[in-house]
Amino acid sequence: MEIARSEENIENIVNADKVDNADKVDNAEDIDNVESVENADNAEYPENTWNGEKRSGKGLLIAKIALTGLLAMGFVLVAVCLRNGESFSMFLVDMRTGFQDNVLFPQAFKNKLIVLAVVFLVSILIALLTQDFKWKLKFGKWEAVLCPQSPCFRWGLNLCLIVMAVSFAVLSVRFTHPTVRAAWAEWDGDSLIAHAGGGIEEQNYTNSKEAFLNSYESGLRTIEMDFVLTSDDKLVCCHDWGEQMCSDYEADYVYSEEEFLNIRIYDRYTPMSLKTLMELMLEYDDVWIVTDTKDMDAELVRKEFQIMVETAEQVGAPELLDRFVVQLYDYEMYDVVEEIYSFPSYVLTLYLLGGVDEDSFREHCRFLRNRDINSITMWQDWFRPEFKEIADTYGINIYVHTVNNADKVEEMQAWGVRGFYTDYVTPDMIP
Repeated sequence: MEIARSEENIENIVNADKVDNADKVDNAEDIDNVESVENADNAEYPENTWNGEKRSGKGLLIAKIALTGLLAMGFVLVAVCLRNGESFSMFLVDMRTGFQDNVLFPQAFKNKLIVLAVVFLVSILIALLTQDFKWKLKFGKWEAVLCPQSPCFRWGLNLCLIVMAVSFAVLSVRFTHPTVRAAWAEWDGDSLIAHAGGGIEEQNYTNSKEAFLNSYESGLRTIEMDFVLTSDDKLVCCHDWGEQMCSDYEADYVYSEEEFLNIRIYDRYTPMSLKTLMELMLEYDDVWIVTDTKDMDAELVRKEFQIMVETAEQVGAPELLDRFVVQLYDYEMYDVVEEIYSFPSYVLTLYLLGGVDEDSFREHCRFLRNRDINSITMWQDWFRPEFKEIADTYGINIYVHTVNNADKVEEMQAWGVRGFYTDYVTPDMIP
């Protein structure tokens, strides 16, 4: 009996162990089944795999959307600026001043930027607040589901980002560098400019070789020269034909180039043609010439500056043109001259445009800033201290003419005038 009971107990223990083992097997199978179901769910719903990487993935998505939006808004700003003739430097000034002098310009891009901002803000909010949004696209038999985790969505967003970045970069290069200028040769703006070659022996407006050399020896390195056309369409250094310059010819006589070069101005001084002047510039290579051609007619302007270009080529030194500072007499002249040659330096002179007040002066400064020109000149009596603040806003240097008193130069320098056309004031006369 006892042996039979022992055998029965052993059999019960073995059966219990089998049951335990079977339960363990069932539990293991259940665990495997659960993992299989979770994997299947993850395969069907990729967003469920975000548990560990959800935040980093969503952050990258939002960053890409935001960057694409910023590039799109930048693209719109640059495109509107180019379309409306707003230069990069002018745009920076307007941004700094809150467009107070250009109140109509923001209307050109305001609505576009608002629409873009709303679109991209909505996109960011959807990405932030929704884990399960999908766009179903269907074209005929072709069908696709887009969601933030789908390859199509990510490739599309990356493509948009790249396209916007390249477009913005290309347009920005054109915006910030509208013209190629010889920036290294740009005139720095001396405080004194010898007027009409400079005075010599109490004689003004000679535009003579002696006046040029006297100004140079006196320390002036920027010399304004007058130019007129001769009867045979050459440029010579002369203020006008209205005054009798020598005893051999009457006033108002229009010389040929040969006749002009064979006289003595006021029976004493050596006349110069443009070619003669350029040959002097080769010898004195630190001299800048401010042009005073006086003509506003487009055809005459075109003829005069074409002659300048041709003359520089004749003397074998076209680079001399980069040492000319072109005086502009109206806005249209700039475009005419630029068709002939892109001079590095210009100055807008107001004496042919009439009087100037704060509003018109501000308009002139905006014109200059839009073309990266930084100098303006006027009669000394036209200057008002209020102009200085306007000029500083746009980065414009103010010049006045003609000042022949050193004390007056010091006084107007204290008011903020940058430089002076003068017949007789030399650098050693002012501190």
